[in-house]
Amino acid sequence: MDLSFNHTSTDLRERFFSLLDSLSALRALTQLELDGLTEEQVIEKALGELVRYQNLENCSIFRLEGSELRCVVGTSINESHGMVAGLETDSKTRRNFMRFAPGEGIMGIALQTGQLQYCRDCAQNASFKPNPSPGGDLPGSLICVPIKMANDVLGVLNASHPLPEYFEPWQQHTLSLFCSSLGQMLHNHRMLHDLEYLVDQRTYELRTALQEAEGLKQKYEQLSSVDELKFH
Repeated sequence: MDLSFNHTSTDLRERFFSLLDSLSALRALTQLELDGLTEEQVIEKALGELVRYQNLENCSIFRLEGSELRCVVGTSINESHGMVAGLETDSKTRRNFMRFAPGEGIMGIALQTGQLQYCRDCAQNASFKPNPSPGGDLPGSLICVPIKMANDVLGVLNASHPLPEYFEPWQQHTLSLFCSSLGQMLHNHRMLHDLEYLVDQRTYELRTALQEAEGLKQKYEQLSSVDELKFH
């Protein structure tokens, strides 16, 4: 049998299963329930679904807070296995070191331009900013995808792999679709949260106004009683 045919067949089969995994990740994201979740929990669940279906060595999501990006949640394949096994990791400690200003590193460039940034070889890219946290390993390749709603950047997805030139075009496209869906989801979550806050605020104002009206009514009734006593 032709070896080239076997190779082509194997390659097509791998791509087919990769496509299924990509579609599964997007489907799982759209099925997340937002009710009762904080924004951090929404982001954490979304990242969990992405890591579940995509072979990403390290993956994290940064949220725009003020004028800089701050790491909200991050995980790796080893940490995912560790959580399943009930082991604790120091990922939360490492996240405290991870902040980027616009234009700072590959992450900051993605924030500033609003465009996907692919660093094929981190060791050879002068724009790459190493992780300042203790024990941070240098990745081989890095991809940073802005999480947007319309023209507004809400955050950046950061995915890396130890091997250079790892991310293929279809993976970049999948991550772009994922971030587009996540951006819409975060926007809807914020709108829902703002609406709930507005309803609570209006309810409080109405309750306060009602209490004031009741107080004025009681005061008026007391004054009326005093006036009636004066005439008797």
